[in-house]
Amino acid sequence: MHGLMRNVQKELEFLDIFDDHADEFFSYCASRIPDRAQAQEILEQTFKRAWDEMGAGEPLRTERFYRLLDEQVNARANLAIGRIVRFFESVRSNVAPSS
Repeated sequence: MHGLMRNVQKELEFLDIFDDHADEFFSYCASRIPDRAQAQEILEQTFKRAWDEMGAGEPLRTERFYRLLDEQVNARANLAIGRIVRFFESVRSNVAPSS
């Protein structure tokens, strides 16, 4: 029974963070990822990752959630930058050099 109470307490802590900061987290994410659907997806992935970490025994605090969110946002930004770089490299390789 003690373990069940501990899990309930962790769930309540998680829900408190979610309830207290969800709008703030989304605004932060949306300010870095202009596509609102992608920002929502990143936020959902981050909440899932935070939930998984908490289930594995990691304490969840607001600061940790921001770090997880930053990691997700930066990973998405790096993907976008990689696509842009590959696009310009393909354009450059298809343009004949001028004489």
